[in-house]
Amino acid sequence: MGTRGIGTQMIHLRQRLRLVWCKFKRLIEFLAYGLFDSLVLFGASRVPRNSNRVAVVNLELLGDYFLWLPFGKGLVAQLQEQGAEVVFVGNAAWIALVEQHFPGCETVGIEWKRLIRDFRYRMRVLRGLRVLGVSQVLHPSYPRDAIVEDAVVRAVGAPALGFDVGFSDRPKLDMRISNRLYSRLLPPIPGVHQSVRCAGFLRAVGVAFAAIAPDLPRPDPAGDLRGQRYILLVPGGSRGFRLWSWGKMAEIARRTLDRDPALLCVIAGTPAEQALCRRIADVLPEGRCLDLAGETDLAGFVALIAHARWVLCNDSAAGHIAAVYGVPSVVVLGGGNFGRCYPYPESAPVNRRPVCVWNDMPCFGCNWICRYGGTPPDRAHPCIERVGVEAVWAAVAGVMDGAILEAPVSNDHGA
Repeated sequence: MGTRGIGTQMIHLRQRLRLVWCKFKRLIEFLAYGLFDSLVLFGASRVPRNSNRVAVVNLELLGDYFLWLPFGKGLVAQLQEQGAEVVFVGNAAWIALVEQHFPGCETVGIEWKRLIRDFRYRMRVLRGLRVLGVSQVLHPSYPRDAIVEDAVVRAVGAPALGFDVGFSDRPKLDMRISNRLYSRLLPPIPGVHQSVRCAGFLRAVGVAFAAIAPDLPRPDPAGDLRGQRYILLVPGGSRGFRLWSWGKMAEIARRTLDRDPALLCVIAGTPAEQALCRRIADVLPEGRCLDLAGETDLAGFVALIAHARWVLCNDSAAGHIAAVYGVPSVVVLGGGNFGRCYPYPESAPVNRRPVCVWNDMPCFGCNWICRYGGTPPDRAHPCIERVGVEAVWAAVAGVMDGAILEAPVSNDHGA
């Protein structure tokens, strides 16, 4: 066997060992949290179920919420037409949007990370869910998380509908146990975009859904940006290994400003991403860049996207929000969950599909358990590092020229 063959075997062995460790660690966590939850809920008071009250549980990230939004509106509209009182149990990071998008719904916001790290908070939340008094739980998430999402379903304590799918890096035992919480489980729908699964969930519920993109009001941007022509850079994301190089993103911004002297470049991010955004702002022409990292709330962030000429981002919420509002966007992708959320299929009920740029590699679909181990947590995985500036610039230039109208995908085969 040659040196290359031995090297390939070592890469695959490293990947398998990481997967085994992830599953073992997760199993211990699942058993520990399950025991804690049993003690918390034992003897907890509950109220009689109200046959008109239905809970919709969606605790996913902001981008997943916007991807699900067109389907959620169809679901909630039909439930309300049938006279149901809808209780929306959602992620506290975006629960305020539910009041705008789903008027008339009762809301319960849950802080995902705090539910894992703060046991007093977890006890208070689980006991609070016990007294919602709903007759049914609808849980459309795909895949399901046993420690957080299924714990919420368990606490509510009503017959539940959800998908029979867990994460691939989790032990099968946690799904086997958690499946007992559901009165009806939908079969997996592998190898498709999330929008296809969302549509399948609605069909299972019996919703007569037409794939129509939601018509949402556009919140006003910050006063200084009203009437401005600007592009928006969102260089951050939920994981450091999924972020395209800030230097490459700055180069795209520089070329854009050179090409159109009337444009302003706005940079957005969370407080934790201020240093990252500042790096980009420091290398762009003075007076042509506005760094708003850490200075906008959720409504302000959505407004920035809704009024931008176009958006450049990673595999993050910004592209999904742009899709709903019909704003052109260019998204740099890796291969960890390729096809699950990006790229969008033609059937997706959005106002404009993002343009996606990626670099093909045979390891796509690794669920971010990278076979090329040793990558620091703040450095992008190889599949993202290899996306070249020229490929992204070609996509951006196409958007600027109006040549890319319905957002096909670009494929960067270069290093």
